[in-house]
Amino acid sequence: MLLDLLYVHQYTLVDWPAGVPAVGTGFNVKCLNSDELQSLTVPFLKEQMGDDYLSEVPGDGDEDVSDDHLEPVPGSLFYLQDWSTEQLEVFRNTDPRMFNIPLVINTYNQPLCLLSDSQAFLKALPPDMDPPSPDDTPL
Repeated sequence: MLLDLLYVHQYTLVDWPAGVPAVGTGFNVKCLNSDELQSLTVPFLKEQMGDDYLSEVPGDGDEDVSDDHLEPVPGSLFYLQDWSTEQLEVFRNTDPRMFNIPLVINTYNQPLCLLSDSQAFLKALPPDMDPPSPDDTPL
């Protein structure tokens, strides 16, 4: 569903936390572990709360809080980016390279989901157009 929205509005989700499963067909937030959830939420909380995020919370002192995380917490929040001029041109010209337009890119600049992963995009294809081989590189 989210990939279809990214396709329809021609956006790419950039800086998705590395190590967190990409939003897509099989994505289910309920299946994420605590480290993955923390990687998704901490940058947002830091941005929204500012200095309050780092303030001490009164506690009973018995809590064992560990800063050891399996998934790195990104320093910035993921964001939406418009498709580049080149990507828009490839898409408008129904160039076969459009299948490789990235819809989700992680913090290591690796594409996690491509336009060819969007069900709405695949349904809207002309009947004579087939997806290219998976070996092609993203735009």
